[in-house]
Amino acid sequence: RCPLERTLQNIDQKISLNKLNDKTRLSMSWTYSANQLESFASNDSLTLTGPRNFNYLLPQLWFNNEYQSGRRISAYFKSGITAPSASQLYSAVNNANPQQVTVGNNLLVPEEYHELDLNWMIFDQFSFTDFYLGLYSKYTKNQIISSRTYDEQLSQIIQPINAPHAYENELSFEF
Repeated sequence: RCPLERTLQNIDQKISLNKLNDKTRLSMSWTYSANQLESFASNDSLTLTGPRNFNYLLPQLWFNNEYQSGRRISAYFKSGITAPSASQLYSAVNNANPQQVTVGNNLLVPEEYHELDLNWMIFDQFSFTDFYLGLYSKYTKNQIISSRTYDEQLSQIIQPINAPHAYENELSFEF
C-alpha cells in the first residue's frame, strides 16, 4: 500500500440547534474537527515522519427572517478547513516536464476559512419588481498557494506554500 493514501485522517463531530417559527429560522451548529497529517521525510524516501495533529472548533450560523410580506433579511456564517492533498505534501521532485518542475511541501498546514454572507431582499408581488442587496466576505488563514521560482536554466519550479492570509469580498446589487 502506498503511503500517499495515509496522509490525512479526519474525524468530525457535529452539534446542531435549530429554532423555527412562521417568519424566522435560526440554525446554529458547531463541528469539532480532529485532523492528523502524516508528512514525508525527504525527497528521495517514502519514510513518514511523525504525525501532526490539527484540531478545530468550526461554528456555523444561519439566520433568515421575513419581517414583512415580501421583505426578507438573512445572514450566514461558516468556518471550515481545507487540508492539503497528498500530492501537495509529497516532497519528491516531479520533473516529467523539465521546463516546469513541481516539488511538494511536507510542512503545509490546513487552510482555515471564515465566510460571512448578508442579504436583504424586497419583492413587490403586485408589480413583480424586486430589490436585492448582498455582501459576501471570506477570510482564509494559511491559504495554500503555488510559489513559482526560476532556476539558472530558466525552468519554472512550483511548490505549494502557506500564505499568511487571504481576503475575498463581494458586494451585489440587483433591481
